[in-house]
Amino acid sequence: MKTKEKPNITRNSITRLIERRKETKTMKSRFIVSALSLLLTATVLLAGAQSALADTTDTTAGTTVSNIATLSYTLSGGGSFDLKSSPGGNSDPTGPGASTSFTVDHKVRPYVQVATGSPASPTDVFAGGTVQVISFNVKNDGNKDGDFKITYNQVALANNIIDSTSVTMVYKTSANAVYDGSELAMPAGDVLSIPRDLTYTVFIVANTVADTSLLTEGDKQNFDLLAQAWSGAAALSETGSNTPTLQDVVFADDAGTAVSDTGGIDNTPSDPDGIHSDQGTYNFRNVAVTVSKTESILYDPYGLSYYLPGVYVQYEITIENTSLGATSAFLTSINDVITQSATDAFVFDPDHVDSSKNIVGHNAGESIYVDLSGTGRSAAGHWLTGNSSDGDAASLTAGDPNSTLTVDFDAGPSTILLPTEAGYLEGELKQGESIIITYNVQISGIDVSTTSTSIP
Repeated sequence: MKTKEKPNITRNSITRLIERRKETKTMKSRFIVSALSLLLTATVLLAGAQSALADTTDTTAGTTVSNIATLSYTLSGGGSFDLKSSPGGNSDPTGPGASTSFTVDHKVRPYVQVATGSPASPTDVFAGGTVQVISFNVKNDGNKDGDFKITYNQVALANNIIDSTSVTMVYKTSANAVYDGSELAMPAGDVLSIPRDLTYTVFIVANTVADTSLLTEGDKQNFDLLAQAWSGAAALSETGSNTPTLQDVVFADDAGTAVSDTGGIDNTPSDPDGIHSDQGTYNFRNVAVTVSKTESILYDPYGLSYYLPGVYVQYEITIENTSLGATSAFLTSINDVITQSATDAFVFDPDHVDSSKNIVGHNAGESIYVDLSGTGRSAAGHWLTGNSSDGDAASLTAGDPNSTLTVDFDAGPSTILLPTEAGYLEGELKQGESIIITYNVQISGIDVSTTSTSIP
């Protein structure tokens, strides 16, 4: 029977076994540490990417984004290494690797929004109207300064409200600007250079047609304002390719209102076209109210018909509803600022005297007459005072140098000049009717008819 040999276990063999186990544990620890390091690096990069996505400011077109990933590792035979990435893949830890890069493309996004004169709140126009205004905000919502050709489209009607030959465009270099006559003329070719993220205001200014006889109350005419991305003497074009290392031109505008504007979000039935538009509206009001104010010499103590001290002057304010159709106007009040110099130029006549300085047909202290004979109302007229405390519909506020006469038509503590009555609503002035308001002033000075001249 063969005897089984016992293993020859020596002190040296036991020592080598212990060292091999320690080395195995060390390699596992190094692997775990390297894996944790790589995971931590990836987590930090991801957090940075999320932070960048949360930023609402567009990255400028042409910006190059370039980076390299680095992998740290060890080998079982010993040694630690840093391996840099490359677009095609890199396995040489001694090499520099290569950057992975792309160029931020040019986002082209004109944006137009009506500011005043929207379809929901149109600009009212009247017969004989001039300088009728609709305003639009035009924004360069891209990531690069850009040029935009501005045009308008007048939506034609069988009977136009706006005279097409009168239409012009002007602009201001701010958003929601107010038209006040200080606007800038459009540049040559109507091309505006708008910095990125800024908004200009463009105004369409026009007159109503000369003949409004075929128009009716509430007729509307629309205007589209278009902003098209422009380059030199032609429309800007997309590059048509997606090259990571080049700055491609990409349209990103929305669909607008104009028939020629078919823009939309990319990959939808209507692709972006570098044009955006919005619509404004003119609303015809067939109510033509005119107000005129005239003066004449009422009483002249000199008999010379000149505006000399002591002369009485009568003011006459006429309000007419000259509408072509049966459209009423509803009057509220009229304020007449009576301008004079810093030293008194005249005094208000408290008794509304006639050409002979007599009080005829009314009481002393009644200084204002409202003639309603040009209406179909039951009252022929009203005598009023300029005393604001007596409760009638007129008041005179004295001032230096100006005084203000106010007449209320649809309100008053005791007297409503145009009340609700048979066939009328409160304040109503029907088509073809008129109201006349008269009052007198005396030019400050001596009335020679009542005062003798003496030499000291």
